Amino acid sequence: MEHKFDVLALDRKTGKVLWQRTAKTAVPHEGGHNQYGSFASNSPVTDGKYVYAFFGSRGMYCYDFKGNLVWERDFGVQLRMRMAFGEGMAPVLAGGKLVLVFDHEGESFMVVLDAKTGKDIWRAARDEKTNWAAPLVTKVGVRTEVIVAGSNKTRSYDLESGKVIWRSPAWVRTRFPSPSARTISSS
Repeated sequence: MEHKFDVLALDRKTGKVLWQRTAKTAVPHEGGHNQYGSFASNSPVTDGKYVYAFFGSRGMYCYDFKGNLVWERDFGVQLRMRMAFGEGMAPVLAGGKLVLVFDHEGESFMVVLDAKTGKDIWRAARDEKTNWAAPLVTKVGVRTEVIVAGSNKTRSYDLESGKVIWRSPAWVRTRFPSPSARTISSS
């Protein structure tokens, strides 16, 4: 059955729907976890001017605050998630860049986009399986790092270049917990 992947803007005081846009209409290629999630599990982010909605296999969409589509991206991938639990990875916005992780049972990768245009800044292949943990973007010294938990390793990437800065063994078998700023030490 076809599903509408919608983006809604609500008035924060009244809850009234200000606008609603259908980003994509598609038949999901696999199920979701009916008890703990839905096809709307991904949370959008905003920089105060634009709303960025990530629908995993169905793409990334940027809207202005009036509901006008600014840009969209199709990544040409159908994520195959462990136990068909669904795609629930939220985008992370940092320094005018969107960080998206595509860890799944196929060829995993991470991509950083220019938030204004939706174009790739860099892309990195990842030797990982299904992951729902959101990346942590943090400043360490003079560099901004993107720390991503994974099934095999936790890695830190340079936000500007995509270069791997460090890696360590995976923290847990299931990848729900996200790295926390309290775990980062600049010493």
